[in-house]
Amino acid sequence: MKKTGDVVKLGVAAGAAVAATKVAEKFNEIKEQTGGDINGDGVVDIKDTIEGLKVAAKEVYDQAVTGVETVKEMVQDPNFVNDAKKTIIKKAGEVVEDVKEVASDITENADEYMDNIRENASDFIDEAKDKAGDFIENAKDKADDILGAIKE
Repeated sequence: MKKTGDVVKLGVAAGAAVAATKVAEKFNEIKEQTGGDINGDGVVDIKDTIEGLKVAAKEVYDQAVTGVETVKEMVQDPNFVNDAKKTIIKKAGEVVEDVKEVASDITENADEYMDNIRENASDFIDEAKDKAGDFIENAKDKADDILGAIKE
């Protein structure tokens, strides 16, 4: 029984995080649309933040209620499960086809991809060599400076 409670707590926490994110996104939209003066009093202040959060939370809540009602209606439809299965099977088939296309593309263009990798690797190695050479020269100069200071 404890595990079920933990799963429920996790679900509630995840739902709260999603809701908070949606409220924040909606608040930013409202703030952008109003230029920050959400309550329309001509001053951008904490009252605008409070009003914006209230409006955003109400809109997100209303969307959630609509979503729940829609899901309830869908589940009551006797064809829902069959339609869902068909959709899942169709989408799975589409994903398989997409994977086949990508695999085919990689196979057909492997030589080109490898040439690009080799070309870029060479540039990266050359750049690293240049930087290493500069570093070594600077290190030698610093060592000479230190040796000079020690001899004095």
